[in-house]
Amino acid sequence: MKRCSTCKETKDFSEFSKNKNHKDGLQYKCKACNKQYRQDNKRKIAEYKKQYCDNNKAKIAEYGKQHRDNNKDYYAKYKKLRRLNTIPCVYRIMSKTSGIYYIGSTTQPLCDRITHHFIKGSCIGSPFTGKDRDNWEVHQLCTGTKEQVRELEKYLLKLRVGIDKNCINKQTW
Repeated sequence: MKRCSTCKETKDFSEFSKNKNHKDGLQYKCKACNKQYRQDNKRKIAEYKKQYCDNNKAKIAEYGKQHRDNNKDYYAKYKKLRRLNTIPCVYRIMSKTSGIYYIGSTTQPLCDRITHHFIKGSCIGSPFTGKDRDNWEVHQLCTGTKEQVRELEKYLLKLRVGIDKNCINKQTW
């Protein structure tokens, strides 16, 4: 058990983030207080980050170069994967538990498009909220030219949206 320096409550160790610079290896503030601080000070934190980046461009660039040099295998594999995944495709994101699904098409790398669904929260009311990301499966249904992929997507949606209650494309959000 540890006492939070902000809210003064005694909480379990799991309620504190790690910090190897502190004696006990944990932050002084609990996770809830840290979250509240970040919400209350968004503008201040953004300004600090911008100022830091402006003042340390050379340092940041050098760190990036060292990181790429130390991880050449990873970057080579990632570059190859991105090249392979740039083929236009129709995909389906399906819930493992409820069976609901989304059909879409993309001409960008599939991994980038899926990230757009889960991380960027592109649509208000979207069911793909990063909290439950492990609950979803991604299936690549078909590849082809841009025109073929778009036509197949339209055809599949025409068949599914409105008829199949499990299809949750934008029309049903």
